[in-house]
Amino acid sequence: MNILRGSSSGPAKRSRQTCLPPGLNRPATSASLPPGATRPASSASRHPLPSLAAVMSAPERRNMPLLHPQRPNGTLWFGIDDCIRKDVVSTYQSNFWGPWWTYRMVPDEKKVAWWTSFLQQYYWDPKHHSQVRFQWEQILKSSIRDL
Repeated sequence: MNILRGSSSGPAKRSRQTCLPPGLNRPATSASLPPGATRPASSASRHPLPSLAAVMSAPERRNMPLLHPQRPNGTLWFGIDDCIRKDVVSTYQSNFWGPWWTYRMVPDEKKVAWWTSFLQQYYWDPKHHSQVRFQWEQILKSSIRDL
């Protein structure tokens, strides 16, 4: 949440510093924590990701949009239906917290989180799993390189 701050050099800029109500202080940085105090656990550690096997076998996935390379009955596929690429890109962009220049530099745990998120958006026959994973990685590799 940001509040507008006027500037004589152009349009108003947003500043995080003025968005707190009077009397409230900004959260302490690690340098200003009292001795022995620790930060609260992040939401990621309080809410771990489900296992990939659990997500893959979840019956709810059958109600998701279907991916199929031959596109029977109006199913979706990479390179044809741009909504898939948009979903892949928006998933990693909303959870991109690192100085990674290429897909290879992204930590494995982050890749697993992105993949798990993708698994929860689409369904495909298990025989197409390697094709789907390959296409998903290709989108990420080209998108991260283009940042």
